[in-house]
Amino acid sequence: MDSYAKPLPAPDEDTKPFWDGCRDHTLKTQQCQACGKRRWPPRGLCPACHSWSFDWVGLPGTGTVYSYVIVHHATSPAFAAEVPYTVAEILMDSGDQVRMTSNIVDCPPDKVYVGMPVQVVFEDVTDEITLPKFRPA
Repeated sequence: MDSYAKPLPAPDEDTKPFWDGCRDHTLKTQQCQACGKRRWPPRGLCPACHSWSFDWVGLPGTGTVYSYVIVHHATSPAFAAEVPYTVAEILMDSGDQVRMTSNIVDCPPDKVYVGMPVQVVFEDVTDEITLPKFRPA
């Protein structure tokens, strides 16, 4: 694969199963074994019931734009060629308020709107890291 110039995530003990799923083109989140609540972002302790026990479960690859911003000024030279671009909070179609932050792709920034249905697309940026992004459904 070509070299990737933008910052990349550094998977750790809490996030590695998520990034492994992305590499397999699957979205995953934690689900508490005690109360059943799904949670994002990954963490050891359930914010609802404070249990430490959880499983990793699949998420649907669809959702809606909950909120978004259009970036007009690059925060790093690595992003300069992409401005303007859209960063959105996606409410996943999982029924439990899981919201992920990612980019909206394949859509001009001025066409993005709150409530827009989206679906995940995976960008294999290195052999180890695949990024989930979203496009209009």
